[in-house]
Amino acid sequence: MLEKVSEDKSRVVGVYYKPEQLSVAQKATSDSGTLIDSAILPLDAEPVRGQSAVLYLDSKTGTLAYEYEPRPLTQEELLEDVLAVQAGIVQSLADIMKRLEAIEGLLKVP
Repeated sequence: MLEKVSEDKSRVVGVYYKPEQLSVAQKATSDSGTLIDSAILPLDAEPVRGQSAVLYLDSKTGTLAYEYEPRPLTQEELLEDVLAVQAGIVQSLADIMKRLEAIEGLLKVP
């Protein structure tokens, strides 16, 4: 199923891989259906952090392509950020502790 975005561009909002199995009622409600040869379907989109891959059909050329649109970060992506910051803090604390030990070594009177 398609959702028209502009004169020659539509967003793919649904895909029936076996349209012959749709009931008459389903076919009637799928007024924006377009049959496309499965050979031209693009491979799965590469995941991009903070972006959603949306499949579009170019009506002039009949080609399908993914476009990336911004989206909020997922819980997993936010957790990755927190863990990266935490790892940086732990490393900084370890560096500070080494420096303090070195200073203490210099301050000890033999």
